[in-house]
Amino acid sequence: MKEIFLHIGANKTGSTSIQNFLNKNLDWLRQNGVLYPQFGIHDNAHYELSESLGFGPKLSSKKRFSLNKLRKIIENSEEEKVVLSSEYFMLSGNFEELKQLLKGFRETLNKSPKSAIIRPSSTA
Repeated sequence: MKEIFLHIGANKTGSTSIQNFLNKNLDWLRQNGVLYPQFGIHDNAHYELSESLGFGPKLSSKKRFSLNKLRKIIENSEEEKVVLSSEYFMLSGNFEELKQLLKGFRETLNKSPKSAIIRPSSTA
């Protein structure tokens, strides 16, 4: 069963650096059993996914994001680990649809390690 890592990075905690690393190292990740799906990517993150679920701002993209297509990409990949990343998951959105996307992966999602990076806001 696939193991899903949902990266929900708060602003100013290094999310952009993580996303840039993931995008620049796709081949290495795949060689090591990790998929960072390129479907739904906007500015190196899965903003089209988060937008389709009502998280974050509206993108200029006119196409409709397909949750079913992303799910099939994940299911059909050889990699056993999958990373999805968007800072916008920190905002209000449709958690029920996100749960539906992750349905079937939930068992491993619940067992996945959780971590948080908290950085105080700049006072300057």
